Amino acid sequence: MGLVGSVDAPSPAERVRSFFLGLAVGAGLSLLAAALGHLLLGWQWTESEARPVGVLWMSILNLSWLVVLEELAFRGPLFAWMEKRWGAGMAEVGTSLAFAAYATLTGWSIGSAVTGPLVGGWILAKLRSGSGTVWCSIGAHLAWSAIQDNGPLLAVLLFGRA
Repeated sequence: MGLVGSVDAPSPAERVRSFFLGLAVGAGLSLLAAALGHLLLGWQWTESEARPVGVLWMSILNLSWLVVLEELAFRGPLFAWMEKRWGAGMAEVGTSLAFAAYATLTGWSIGSAVTGPLVGGWILAKLRSGSGTVWCSIGAHLAWSAIQDNGPLLAVLLFGRA
């Protein structure tokens, strides 16, 4: 796979594979976080949190636009510019810090931004760096957000209860 600035940019097939790899990684990490939260902290989804199926699809559709815009903003040209100028490590750290700062500007507390968008942004930046394309981080971010935001309904659909 091509790296930013190289002559061999990722092919369309590599971008598609990267996107689906991101979906798998994001879903796996989201489910792992939910399982650990349940086992270690007693987190539970309740039936009252479940929304109608139509709301699930609208939520995922609306979320998709936000995820794509965020990933393009933080793991797109900004990441490529930082990587070219200072290397992949600095691009990963810099875009993660920028993502956490953005989260605080959009209403996250500083503590939540450090444990969520800063760490999540670093994981997404590592996926972007390792895959050579923003499609991997888009897939991961989309899967993570869809599961975290719609967990109760997904649990009801899959298991008959939250």
